[in-house]
Amino acid sequence: MKNKKKEHIHHFVQEFAFEGTSDEKESRPKSEPFFTIDGQLGMLKKQISEMNARIEKLEKIIESKV
Repeated sequence: MKNKKKEHIHHFVQEFAFEGTSDEKESRPKSEPFFTIDGQLGMLKKQISEMNARIEKLEKIIESKV
């Protein structure tokens, strides 16, 4: 009985071990992560912070040209 179990396991491994590793690009859509309210708030805060940094850079560039 053990030999049949081993054969079954080896067949399973051979069939599914490399599933999804082909070089072909799949056209299925990638799922987006689900964010909680806290996660969304954190993301917005990060985006605002990044925007502020960009604004400061632009202000410095403008000031240096004036």
